Amino acid sequence: MMKIKNPVDTENIKLQEKNISIAEVSKPQVIFSDQIVQGSDDAADMGFLYGTFDYTATTYYLAYGGAVNPDISGWRFQNVNVPKNATIVSALFTLSTWALSSGSKRSRCWGVAVDNLTVWSSPANRPKNATKTTAYADMNVLGDADIPNGTYVPRSFAVTAIIQEIVNRSGWVAGNSLGFVCRDNSSTFTARLIAHTYEDKDNYPQGILTIVYTV
Repeated sequence: MMKIKNPVDTENIKLQEKNISIAEVSKPQVIFSDQIVQGSDDAADMGFLYGTFDYTATTYYLAYGGAVNPDISGWRFQNVNVPKNATIVSALFTLSTWALSSGSKRSRCWGVAVDNLTVWSSPANRPKNATKTTAYADMNVLGDADIPNGTYVPRSFAVTAIIQEIVNRSGWVAGNSLGFVCRDNSSTFTARLIAHTYEDKDNYPQGILTIVYTV
């Protein structure tokens, strides 16, 4: 009896699987970058002014150890051209900061859990009332103050998980606006960390969001 050779080309299948695997790994990465472009895109409920809403100050506190009512700042980026359900490889939210004193300066940042963030305003859209994402990011600055006074240091929140949560929302559309809210996170007493706002753009770079993603 003649034996019939198995018609399945196992070597070719293995090759195809290998090619598919390589294609998945080597998806082209896209880099998106955006800056804050207007004064009302950064704002704060200022703790030391009894929660006064403000969008004109040149600095807001990211960390203020010992504060009973720390600043809650909001930062908004317009026209974020990242597709719905994109895979976020990395994302950084960077601010021009200044450590005013020694000690451990800790700040925590959340995304705003909406599909398309509108401009900060009172009473409709204040940072302290924002619905936060489940994901958050921490910034911990240890050691002495930045010297000389007025020296700024670009420091970043690693917001990959936050951006992934936002672009996975059912109503997210590429080109929508998104944002973050930040506040002190149990800093050492008297430790201070400030961030410069859009209003101070002539002296310090304004906030920037950098996202690397694949589709």
